[in-house]
Amino acid sequence: MLGAAVAVPAFTLAASPALADPLGTQIQISSQGPVGDLGFDALNPDLAYNPNADQYLAVWEGDTATSTEDEIFARLLDGAGNPLGGIFRISSMGPDGAIAHDALAPAVAFNPTTNEYLVVWHGDDALDEREIYGQRVTAAGAEIGADDFRISDMGPDGDTAFSALSADIAVNAGTNEYLVVWEGSDDTGALVFNEWEIYAQRLDASGAEIGANDARISDAGVDGNPLRSGFDPAVAYNAVAGQYLVVWEADEISDNENEIHGQRLGAGGGQTGANDFRISDMGPDGNAAFDAVDPAVAYNSAADEYLVAWEGDDGTAPLVDDEFEIFGQRLGGAGADERGVNDLRISDMGPDGNAAFDAAEPEVAANPRAGEMMVTWEGDDDTAPMVDEKDEVHGQRLGAAGAQIGTNDFRISVSETAANTDTGANPSTPVAYNAQRNEYLTAWPADSDVAPRVEGESEISVRRSSAGAVTAPPPAICATAPAPPTPSAPGTVTLSVAQLQINQRIYSAAIKRAEAINAWLDAGVEARDLCAGGLLATSFHSGITTAPGANGPLDAAAAPDPRPITPEPLATKTGVTFTLSTGQLRINQRIAARGVREANALQERLAAGLSGGDVDDGAVTGGKISTSVVITGATAASALPARTTTVVKPAAPKTGVVFTLSASQLAIDQRIGQAAIRRLNASRDALLTGIAAAELKPATITAADLAPGVAP
Repeated sequence: MLGAAVAVPAFTLAASPALADPLGTQIQISSQGPVGDLGFDALNPDLAYNPNADQYLAVWEGDTATSTEDEIFARLLDGAGNPLGGIFRISSMGPDGAIAHDALAPAVAFNPTTNEYLVVWHGDDALDEREIYGQRVTAAGAEIGADDFRISDMGPDGDTAFSALSADIAVNAGTNEYLVVWEGSDDTGALVFNEWEIYAQRLDASGAEIGANDARISDAGVDGNPLRSGFDPAVAYNAVAGQYLVVWEADEISDNENEIHGQRLGAGGGQTGANDFRISDMGPDGNAAFDAVDPAVAYNSAADEYLVAWEGDDGTAPLVDDEFEIFGQRLGGAGADERGVNDLRISDMGPDGNAAFDAAEPEVAANPRAGEMMVTWEGDDDTAPMVDEKDEVHGQRLGAAGAQIGTNDFRISVSETAANTDTGANPSTPVAYNAQRNEYLTAWPADSDVAPRVEGESEISVRRSSAGAVTAPPPAICATAPAPPTPSAPGTVTLSVAQLQINQRIYSAAIKRAEAINAWLDAGVEARDLCAGGLLATSFHSGITTAPGANGPLDAAAAPDPRPITPEPLATKTGVTFTLSTGQLRINQRIAARGVREANALQERLAAGLSGGDVDDGAVTGGKISTSVVITGATAASALPARTTTVVKPAAPKTGVVFTLSASQLAIDQRIGQAAIRRLNASRDALLTGIAAAELKPATITAADLAPGVAP
């Protein structure tokens, strides 16, 4: 394993006043070789966000000490894109110094269940052929598990006619596994040399292969015809439906007429739904002058839909042939049915009808918290100071129904001086959503002439971008609190046996009320006691994985109907003689003190929060969970949260206290008892309105608490 960090400076460029949506400055995070040496480059970056630590892992291909030998490098970034520590090398394809072996085009995903990353790439190790490899990386940036483990097996080993390229990866946190996809040239069945199709491999959390080996996904034309192939796959996981969507470009209609196609896969990797369904429609069918290439895909759990974006040459007026823009298509989450505008146009590079301005290689990130998508691409625009051939990174946010929001085609990168069209951003603009900060981070390789860099030297830069406002979850549906009793006019407290008896009944009623509330809690919280939509993402134990939901209407049928809290009636005392004495006053005060301690202890229990241990197994039905949350998976907790208890403090010994038998003392004692009852009534009423996230300790609802069918 190679994990030694290389300390390099992080160059920053000042923000341009014309840029509205980007945040802060762009930051250079790579440094391949000496600054100013054109023999060393960094290209093809990718990003993954770790919400547990508010950090990113950025990966890229870069030249090693031998300038023509490429390997995969990485760097951790904080939530604002600032480097954390140095650059470290991940791959080691072949012996160092052997330029025939390299690693290219990395992709990375973060697994929140294991709190680690998986990096994949295509590489030429010891086989003189390209295959897909992987490496697990801890959240701290250390390699873990098998070194550079091999994932694909295209054709016989040692036969360079068969290869695997362009890997992408998605993580299923619910089942704690990955799906890796790639374009490959294999020799299985009737396939022939140079006939490329899309393949997939499931991996468990350790990187071990599970399921079918090198499962074939696409069917581009008739097997045996190398003129029909599939390329450039991308994959996203839908945690709501428990499915993957794989998209790619293929010339299935006619030779060299590429369109975007897709295939849904179940969580187990099996194909489901229509086979190789077509997504894009660039130009008239049968005309190879119009293409759709380089697809990207992301799933937004809030809208339960995918957005597929691609680079396309449509020709629909006012566009003309060879004028490439970014297009997109919304697809429903469960069946991947097309939604909204067909072939939605996203970018506007230069004036329509002018093929000199283009947009290329889009990337997509989903923001379920704000209910939007972010699309980035590399393009040359005519918005000053941009000119033809001056390529920079641009972005566009899309809201509900695919409507463009925010600044149109806002510029993210500043990769060159205004007058220089020979430098700029290179294709590959991955974007990741930061759920903690509600913003995006985009990475790209930049060929810049901004000092200390020189023209022709490509390094990786990143920059933040703003997002829309977070949609608040709908308030939980709880029961109406019981109306407080109408206070009676204060009576006259007299120094009498009857008053002593009244006071004692007040104190005893407080104790009975505390016992009833404790018995209600100790019996276990039932489904009927929980508010509708009251449980948030923070309520769930780490064994339950979640995704942001759509914040839709709550299920009114799940509104609570809490169990009643009924104190036992006070016993009628017979044969008990009350005397108007200091001794009886002491007895009354001891009973009163116990009632106060019980009321205080109960308040402390509720203030500290109940736990999942107090909730009956299976009590959490779907209607009890906020629509801002989607349960995507659940594994049993190794240790269940303990039940809470009411801890009543022992009576403090009183010394030197003089008891005075007087009407004023009896009035004081009565007010103490009544205050205890008011506190107990408040605790009771809070429970009878229903229990929601605010009444529970965070992260204590476990898989055992979920009703059948709540978790996929």
